Amino acid sequence: MKKQLLALLALAMILTSCSKKDPEPKYSLDQTALELNYDKKHQFVIKLGSKDIEESEFKWSLSDETVGFVSASGLFNAYRIGKTTIKAVGANVTLTSVVTIAPYSTLCAEPYIKYGATKSTVKSKETRTLQDETATALYYRGENAKIKNALYGFDNNLLQSMVLVFADTEAVVKESIKFFSERYTYLGIEDDLYLFGNVDTFIGMGYFEKLGFCAIYLENKTGETGNLQAAKSAVQKGKANLVLQSKR
Repeated sequence: MKKQLLALLALAMILTSCSKKDPEPKYSLDQTALELNYDKKHQFVIKLGSKDIEESEFKWSLSDETVGFVSASGLFNAYRIGKTTIKAVGANVTLTSVVTIAPYSTLCAEPYIKYGATKSTVKSKETRTLQDETATALYYRGENAKIKNALYGFDNNLLQSMVLVFADTEAVVKESIKFFSERYTYLGIEDDLYLFGNVDTFIGMGYFEKLGFCAIYLENKTGETGNLQAAKSAVQKGKANLVLQSKR
């Protein structure tokens, strides 16, 4: 009787083990969340279980193309500070990764950028301490030792330009170049000015008479990010029309 029970138990165990199936392997992405700097890259890797899958078998895309680029083989190149979601679609599956482009430099807060905004709107948005106000300008004290002032220029009470006046040291000059490079497209150097831009704004950075080492923000009316000559023209016109004076 005991032998019969043992035989039945063994048979039940065999049947149970035979009825169990190995779990189906799943697709996975090597990184579902990733943080990079603007000058870095990452090759995404796809696996099916433990097996490597050719990344080019998937279709790659990203939600914000201003912060980076992903190739057909899943190689991501970072461009600008921001956040984007990478998608790899294929084999009846969609894999995603949230990529954050983090800054090297937090030199200062950028000015409020909304061309055509009124003075009252700028005042409500700017968090620095207001030092002075004229009919055509607002003067704010810099929030740290690296920035002296943030200035806003108006025409008929509508915002036309912004200027950041930096401390005139070699360290701040070097950091400011990286600060703007990781936030905007670097366009080149013209007339001793570093020029940057995006679809909304041109920035010229260099030494301005009476103000010192500055960055001036002006509206990009072309909508072309990489237009060096348009940036040069806008910045030179902005300098010529600049009515803001440094605080003494």
